[in-house]
Amino acid sequence: MIKKALFCIVLVLIYLHGTAEKELIQSVKQKEQKRVAEIVKRGADVDYQDMFGFTALMYAVNNQNIAIVKLLLENSANPNLQNISGKTPLMFAIEKNNKELVDLLIKYHAEIDLQDNNGTSPLMLAAQRANVDIFQKLLAHGADVNMESNNNQTALLSLAKHAPKDSLQKLKLLIEHKALLNVKNRDGENALILFVINSEEEDVFKKLIQSGIDINAKDLNQKTALIYAASVHNIPAIKILVASGANLECENRYQQTPLLIAVDKNDSQVLRMLKKAGADLNHQDSLGRTALMYAVNRGDMGMVNFLLQSGANPNLKNKDNKTALDIADILHYNAISKILEKHGALRS
Repeated sequence: MIKKALFCIVLVLIYLHGTAEKELIQSVKQKEQKRVAEIVKRGADVDYQDMFGFTALMYAVNNQNIAIVKLLLENSANPNLQNISGKTPLMFAIEKNNKELVDLLIKYHAEIDLQDNNGTSPLMLAAQRANVDIFQKLLAHGADVNMESNNNQTALLSLAKHAPKDSLQKLKLLIEHKALLNVKNRDGENALILFVINSEEEDVFKKLIQSGIDINAKDLNQKTALIYAASVHNIPAIKILVASGANLECENRYQQTPLLIAVDKNDSQVLRMLKKAGADLNHQDSLGRTALMYAVNRGDMGMVNFLLQSGANPNLKNKDNKTALDIADILHYNAISKILEKHGALRS
C-alpha cells in the first residue's frame, strides 16, 4: 500500500514538474507582463527550456518585449543559454535589429562571441543587417573580428555576402579592428569576390583594394573578382578592378578570360571595356575557342563585326581544327561567312 502511494506521488510530481515554467513561457508568448511577474515571484525556473531549447527570455526577445526581457533579466534569467540550434537571446535581438535589446542583454553580461551550431557569431549576424550601431556596439565590447564559422565565414565575409547598405561603414570598422582581409570561405571566395557578386558600391571595392586585399585571388573554380564582375555585368566593379591593375588575362577552370565570358554572355558593354583596357582578343579557352568563335557560334553579326574590326584573328583553330569560318559554314550563317571572308578568314 505504501509503495502504491509513493508511486502515485511520483507520478503527480512528474506531471507537475515544469507546469509553472510552461505557464511562464506561455505568458511570455502572450505578452502578459503581470502574469509573468506573478509566476516568477512564485519561484518558477526562469531558465527552463522547452523542447526547442527556447527559454522565456528567448521568446521575450523574439517578441521584442523590452519590459518582460528586463523583468526576466532582473530575476536572474541566463542570457547565455542556447536553443537546439545554438542561438542565444543576443542573436535573436540582432536578428530583430533591435539595439535597445542588444544593449540590455550586454548590460546583463551576454557573451559577445558565443557561436551557434553553424559557427555563426553575433558579429557575423550583425554584419548581415543594416544597423551599424549594433555592429559598433559588439566591436566595442571585444567581439572577435576574425572568428570563423563552420564554413570558414568571418564577419568580413558575412558582410560581403549580404552587402547591406551600410557596408562601407562596417568595412572601415573591421579594418580598424584588424580584420584579416585575405581570408576565404569554404568555396575559396574572398571578400572582394563576394562584394563583386553582391554589390556595385565602388567605394567598397576601392577600400578593400587600398587596404591590401588580393585583387587576383581565385576561388575553387579558379574565378577571380574580375571574372565574376564580367559574369554578372558589374560595371562599377570592372572599372575599379581594371584601374587597379587586375589581371585581364586571368583564367577560370575552362581557361576562359573575362573577355571570353563577356562575349559568351553577349555583353557588348563589358567586351568594349575590356578591349579598351587591352585584353587579348585572341585568347583561346581549354577547347581552343576564341572570342570570335563564340560570337560566330551564337550568330551575333554585330559582335563578329566588332571583333574583326578590333583586330581579332579569324584564322585561329580550335581543338577540332576548325576556324571561325568553318563554324559559320557548319551553322549555315552565310552572312557571317561573307563578313569573315572579307576580313581574310580561311577554311581549315
